[in-house]
Order: sequence, then C-alpha cells, then structure tokens
Amino acid sequence: MTNTEKIALYALAAWILWPRKAARVGAVYSEIPKFFECNDGYFTTGSCSWHGGFKSRNPLEMGSGGSTLLRIRDVPLSQIHIDHKLFQGREKAFSQRSVDNIVNDVLQGRFVWENFDPVTLWLSPEGKLFLLSGHSRTEAFRRLAEMRATADGKGFDRIPAKIRTGDLQQARRLALESNTLSTKENDVERASYYRRLRQDGVPEKELLAQIRKNEGRNAGNIYAYTFLNPNGKTWATIRQFAESEDTSANTAKSLAKWIGAARREYPMLTNEHERELHDWLFEHRGYGTSAGQVSKETDFQEKVGRFIAKNTEFGTFYQDRPLNILNALTKSPAELAYDNEIAALQENIRDLDNQIKLQTRTLTARNATKDDLQRILAPLEAQLRNLRADLQRKILQKQNIIEYGKREASLFGLRRRRNLFHNQNILRR
Repeated sequence: MTNTEKIALYALAAWILWPRKAARVGAVYSEIPKFFECNDGYFTTGSCSWHGGFKSRNPLEMGSGGSTLLRIRDVPLSQIHIDHKLFQGREKAFSQRSVDNIVNDVLQGRFVWENFDPVTLWLSPEGKLFLLSGHSRTEAFRRLAEMRATADGKGFDRIPAKIRTGDLQQARRLALESNTLSTKENDVERASYYRRLRQDGVPEKELLAQIRKNEGRNAGNIYAYTFLNPNGKTWATIRQFAESEDTSANTAKSLAKWIGAARREYPMLTNEHERELHDWLFEHRGYGTSAGQVSKETDFQEKVGRFIAKNTEFGTFYQDRPLNILNALTKSPAELAYDNEIAALQENIRDLDNQIKLQTRTLTARNATKDDLQRILAPLEAQLRNLRADLQRKILQKQNIIEYGKREASLFGLRRRRNLFHNQNILRR
C-alpha cells in the first residue's frame, strides 16, 4: 500500500469514527442541505433505497421562510411532527368544531379536495417536518385515516401541505402569521403567541406592527393582553369569557384591556399590583358610574397614576408595597380643597362666557358696530382670559397637591402614633 493510499484510508477512518453532536431543532448549518422526495413520500438528504427509490433526482425547491411558496405536496401523516409548545397558539390542541366540520363533510359526501386549504409545514435543518398551521385539519385527517375513509377514491393518510424552510425563529413567526384555521384562535391564544415573540427578543416596535397588521380592529385589546400576568386573575377572567360575545364578556374584556394598558403605561407595576386592580374593578365594583367608580379608560388610567403617586416617596416607587387602592380612593383634605377650587373656577368661566355671548347677541341686535362690541366687551374678555389662565395654572399644580396630600396623611399618621405613645406613657406612670 502506497503512502497516498494509507493517508486516504486514515482520513476515511477518522471521518467515520469522529464523534458527532446529535442534531436538534434550530441547529445551525453552514448551508441548508438538499432534500429529495422518495416514491413512498419520505424526504431524505441521502438515499431513497429503502423508500422505493427517488421520486425525482431534482432536489426540492424550498422557500426561505419569506413569501416564496412551494407547490402543494401530499405529505404522509406519519412524517409530520407536532410541537404544541413551539408552534401552537391554542390552549387546546385543536378546534373540535373544525375537526367535526371536516369529518362530517367527508362522511356526508360534501368534501371537495380542490377547496381544501393545505396545512403549512416547516422542514427543519435536520430534515424533520413540523406542523406550523393546520392542527385541526391534521387531526381531522388522522381520524378519517383511522376510519379508512375516502373522498373521490383518495384516502386521508396523506395531507396536502406547503413546506417552508428557515431557522426556528422564522418558523415560529410563520406559524403565527400563516394561521388560516377555519376557526380562528381566540384573543387569549393570539396574545399568548405575541407574548412569546416578545420573550424571543422581537423588538417592541416590530411586535406592535405585527399585531396591527394581523389583528385589525382588535389589535388594541390583544396588545394590552400581552402585558398581563399569564398566571393572574385578570388572565383567568378573559380566558373564561374568550369564546363569549355577550355584554358581560365584552365588559370583562374591556376591563382586562384597561389593566393590561396600565401595565404597559406603568412598567413598575407588579403582578400583585395587577391583582389589586383586578379586585378593585371586578370584586369591589370599581367599574360603574357612581361616586368613586370609573366608567372610562382615561379615568381609570388617571386613578392608577394617583395610586402610584401615593405609593411614591422622594421619587422612588416602592414595588414591594401594595397600592392600597380602597384607601387611596379617599381623597386628602388638600385634594378635596383643590377639587373645590377647580370646580369654582370652571363654574365662573362658564358663567362669564355665557354672559359675553348674551351681551354680544344683545348688542348685535341693537346694531352695535364692531368697535362698540370690542370696547364694551373688552373688560369681560380680559376677565375671562385671566380666569382661564388661573385654571391652567391650578391644573398644573395637581401633582403637587397629591404629593402634599400624601405628606399630610403621613404627618397625621405620625402624630396619631406619637399621641398613642404619649398616652401609653401616661398610663404607665
């Protein structure tokens, strides 16, 4: 054996014996390998000798995960892998209603292959086919295959599918965007998907753009839901009403949206604070039109800001402290006096404005000239401008009044404790 032959033999042995890491989902290769379809429907990167030979010597033309689509292929159900955690937004594995619709259509002779919407599969770098969208359709085909049902002489052990390639992150995002189930995922399930995208590192601006694109008029609700605690009471509430559209359900979804929007607006709020907000709105009748209740989201957000301000000292918000919402709803003497001043200014402005309008109509009816109107009304208009300026300055003082009310309450509490200690000392003497 020549030296050249020995070197070649050693190289071959080293290649065979060299330890290799097991491939896994999302593994990174220098280039995507070529895949071929065998006669029995199996996909391979190598030989089809155990699978009836090559169906074609031309490799599959794969899309990149972008807009390029493969032609539709019939894929054996046995080759489809399902990972609900990675690629399924539903809390249930599939929609029973969608499964029943397909099965009943087949059994009653209404099923038309040409009208069937193909499922979407992802061909992972190691050659496995994962189901991205079409979980209900695939489950229906599995049941029909077990029944040995047929339609137009064709069985259901294979399912029409579009196949995509790309990395794991692209596949997960495609699973969301290409979900064309006959029964659409509910708001809770959609929000779960978007929360996962945020956890995967998708920038917030890009995430919001996707939600607006995919969810239309319901984008605001779903975006707010992504900020909720998935193990909290608010999330449990919207899960309970996810499939309902009556008045109670719509109210519950709106209030959940308020809470989610508050957590987006005030990131310092914790899961425990979220629970307090839920209990206030749902259990302590915080929602409504009576005194102390809120009926609009703007009023709710304003009150949340007040709760946070009352729990903030010297610019620091104490996250480990409860918001004490029911106590915080009681205004301090300083806040009550402030509200009275605001109300008095607003009433004076309305009265003066009405007076100016009445004078204008009266003078105009008497054929007063423009100069006469300006001369007579100038003092009243100056007074009105001053009142409006006073109101604006007073409004800008609102935060200071809230801070003063907090200090007032703290000092009052401190005096009460001091008096208590003083009385206890007297009793000991």
